[in-house]
Amino acid sequence: MYLTNGYQKLNIKLYRIMAKATALEKINRIINYTNRRLAGWYQNAEKDFGVAGSGTCYWDGENIVIIFTEDDTTQIYSIPYYDNEPMDYYFNVWMEL
Repeated sequence: MYLTNGYQKLNIKLYRIMAKATALEKINRIINYTNRRLAGWYQNAEKDFGVAGSGTCYWDGENIVIIFTEDDTTQIYSIPYYDNEPMDYYFNVWMEL
């Protein structure tokens, strides 16, 4: 019984570690995706509308943060991270500003 109980505790601990790693991998994918979309957005904005700008995205531990500069004005937009949102959610919310 003791070995089984210890094994169960080990499995629970490993599950929590894997769940945390999986969550961080998802956040990294969201950050990479959003940064690619921001780069494309500002390339098109300059080409189509003459708006010089750039943007970058990162995770602060709780929020997805987008820092963007348009025509020498820098702004910061922070969106709470929700695990169940699709990858494009954060860019799309920012885009609708």
